[in-house]
Amino acid sequence: MAKKGRNTKKSSQEISVDAAEVVSRETSGEHSVWRSVLHEYVALGLALLLVFRPMRDGVTYPSFNLYLMAIIWVLAILVLIPVFRRGQAIRCRIPLGLFAGYLLAAYFTGFASIQSDVSHRELVHQLSYFFLFFVVSNGIRTRLGLGIVLGSVVVAGFMEAIYSILHANYILPYVRQQIIDNPRLIVSYFQTETPELTAEIKNRLEMQRAFGSFLFPNALGGYLVLCIPLFAGHILSVYRWFRDAWESGERPDTFWNSSFGALLASMLMGCTFFTYVYGINFIMGFTRPDSTLLIEGVLANVFLVGVVPVAAAVGAWMVIRRRSALALGTLCSFILLALTVIAETYALWLTLSRGGILG
Repeated sequence: MAKKGRNTKKSSQEISVDAAEVVSRETSGEHSVWRSVLHEYVALGLALLLVFRPMRDGVTYPSFNLYLMAIIWVLAILVLIPVFRRGQAIRCRIPLGLFAGYLLAAYFTGFASIQSDVSHRELVHQLSYFFLFFVVSNGIRTRLGLGIVLGSVVVAGFMEAIYSILHANYILPYVRQQIIDNPRLIVSYFQTETPELTAEIKNRLEMQRAFGSFLFPNALGGYLVLCIPLFAGHILSVYRWFRDAWESGERPDTFWNSSFGALLASMLMGCTFFTYVYGINFIMGFTRPDSTLLIEGVLANVFLVGVVPVAAAVGAWMVIRRRSALALGTLCSFILLALTVIAETYALWLTLSRGGILG
């Protein structure tokens, strides 16, 4: 028994050493960045689900559940391959066992259901969620993989918050006015036989609460309630990373720390700011004469389209030349997370019944 305990302790130490070697390899540059990212194929698959799943919820679009389950099962197979080939240990066995026990109980008690087809269909969905939990708990074993997954959550949350705000404040009022002016649009866009509002369409158009791509305000609210604390906590970590990168003053001999790399990064920063402001405001406003600009006024547009992108480009150049590209990256992450939390908090307010009316 003592020998077995020593072997167990040794194997756990070897696993820790192997994990440390993987992390050090990823951060030291022994492998290229893209090669390391492509090696995290499970994390990339989960990122695909996290970014695009909120755009098509399973309640409104049941057919998309098939694609969701197919991707989950493919990822589960990829995670199971090392388990069978190399004897890789399965983590989170107790939660997985409890989940499996629930599925077995649901299967055997489902025969007594008065709606057996609905019960078994939902059981299949629950089975896919079991495999999803297995993939998340066993497929992410490196810091890079965890970073890809968390980064995709940030991107999805930011996209959902921005779209929800635009949808509640601009898109829905615009659609209402267009239908009032031309009722035949109901037939074209909602596939109805007559230009008359059904109860469901009428409820959607008269909704004062933000619902974004979820189509249900409570679903959007639950999603934002999950994201806001996660991002708020991540802001503290990113701030510490930025402070360490700024105070250390280290400038590794990399492309992005060179003069040309700093110039390219500053150009990308300026173009990014210009593209977002131009795309949101000008394309929506000037391609449709009957619509309104999100940002009105000549001075406001000159400031946002001209001054802000140039200031962002100059600021990026100065940060890289005086500190490092790592300091710029962590600073951008901090600003993006802060803006995301602000946008999500406002979008969450718009999902509330009182907030939707006041918003």
